[in-house]
Amino acid sequence: MNKAIHSILTVLALTIVMAAGVQAQSSRSLIAEIPFEFKAGGTALNRGRYEFRVINPSSDQTVFEITALDSKQSVLLRMSPVVRSSKDVAKLIFNRYGDQYFLAEAWTGSDLHFGVAESKAERTTRKQFARGRETVELKRQVSASR
Repeated sequence: MNKAIHSILTVLALTIVMAAGVQAQSSRSLIAEIPFEFKAGGTALNRGRYEFRVINPSSDQTVFEITALDSKQSVLLRMSPVVRSSKDVAKLIFNRYGDQYFLAEAWTGSDLHFGVAESKAERTTRKQFARGRETVELKRQVSASR
């Protein structure tokens, strides 16, 4: 009987600790005003206000949830940690080809920044533009929240 109660209390304590960890980790996000239409992975998104939130921070293949705050449209995008940086700057970097923008990197304002793999749509667009890509960096429009 005591062994059963001990096991139940242990499981309950672990559940509470795990839930607290998820809550703390899931609060890391970026809020950004994107002034142009852009693509994230294979999904086209309108200009507007977005939240970029890491939903599995302990994985080596990080998944960002990108949510349009106006329409609540949501996209999941797998991103890979690129570099650990000491800079405490929250920013988004886009690759631009003519008037088309593709999300390339997200800096969370902590010591991590994440890169997006080039999508098929971006690869096709890049091949169409002989002069190559430009990068567009948004800092002022991006704020980190925890």
